[in-house]
Amino acid sequence: MLKFIERVVGVSDGAMVITSPPHHGAKGWLEVWSDDSGFLNMLEPTARFGKQELGTYFSLGRFGTDDSGKHRRRQSQCKSLKSFWFDIDAGADKFARHPDHAYESQEEAVVASTIPKPTYIVSSGEGLHVLWVTDTHMPVAEWKEAANKFGAVAKDFGLKLDEGCISNAAGAPRVPGSLHKSGRPVEILREDPADINAAEFLEKIDFII
Repeated sequence: MLKFIERVVGVSDGAMVITSPPHHGAKGWLEVWSDDSGFLNMLEPTARFGKQELGTYFSLGRFGTDDSGKHRRRQSQCKSLKSFWFDIDAGADKFARHPDHAYESQEEAVVASTIPKPTYIVSSGEGLHVLWVTDTHMPVAEWKEAANKFGAVAKDFGLKLDEGCISNAAGAPRVPGSLHKSGRPVEILREDPADINAAEFLEKIDFII
């Protein structure tokens, strides 16, 4: 799990967060922030949060502090990101479709598409979290522009995406190894061992558009 988070979030300026909905009547979300390059202090809270059927999430980006010196998972405080992600919900009416035929699953549609092949396909419990991990941290403005282009390409292909997640720099996918509120495990279905060259990735997206 830590290897997955370290790869997806990467080491750069700022802090990242593991977060979970309120437990046992608590008012606010539980958060554990870390700027530790080894992410070792994430191990215990992630394991503890993950046992609860409430959801456990991690920030894709790294964040600075606000005027009070506090880290907050807000787009305005995000400093950089190195990964893109799509949240694809489950349901018979949401399966991705190609103009010529329907795929049996959204996972098959992602793999068969002409968009760059993902680094990870994760079962989120009721859908898929699909992640593309690049080899370079990008400033937020550059990342958001690329994410919007990438989302447009995927939607043209027919993938049914949660549009609120595509270019949300404060986005937080689920942590593999944790539980969905349904009780289903969040688990990695596919993994590519090589990170994606960021320049080539962005060039390919521009070419497809």
